[in-house]
Parts: sequence; C-alpha cells; structure tokens
Amino acid sequence: MRGQPDSPASTSPADVDLPGLHLHQLTGDRKETWSVRVSGDWRVTFRFNGVQAEVVDYQDYHWGNIMLMHNPPHPGEILKELCLEPLGVSVTEAAKALGVAAKRFRAL
Repeated sequence: MRGQPDSPASTSPADVDLPGLHLHQLTGDRKETWSVRVSGDWRVTFRFNGVQAEVVDYQDYHWGNIMLMHNPPHPGEILKELCLEPLGVSVTEAAKALGVAAKRFRAL
C-alpha cells in the first residue's frame, strides 16, 4: 500500500491478471494502458513504467467519463477498498474463492 515501501506490490500487468478482474490491454492510442473491471462500465486503468504503476485512473472509458487522480493509490488498494472491504471479504477468502494463491493475491 502507499506509504508502506516494504509491502508487496504488483510490478507488471500479469500480477493483476486474476479471475474476475477481466484484465485487458486497451487498443489504439491507449495501447500502453491496461484495465481491470470494477463495476458496470467503470474500470481502473493504469500503465506500467518499468515496475511502477502510473497514470492510474478510475473511469468509464466507454463513454469518456474520467476521474484523473493526482498521487493515485495502487490498483490493489482500490480493489481492496471498493470490492473486498464492502463485501466483508478478507484477502485470503477472496483468493480462495477465486482459486488463486493467497500469496499472489496479497501481492496486488
């Protein structure tokens, strides 16, 4: 998480390619951008510069609605706050339900 430099973090798009997130690379002039589904048409989009996620946005890119963020949180932090916590599901429980190793899921 932000502010915790020793915590594990995703270092490539493959690290967030978990079941149910529908990770995909965008096309056209946004071909360097990756997306994961949050709700409906809303997505967290991001780019990687080396091993650092950058240009993290929460947006409905199908309709052009975009919320640019300054000093954005890590995509894993957004997933935890918007998905796991409201459902009362721990990271371990989510990993088990998705059939993913808990260690890999925590690395988000």
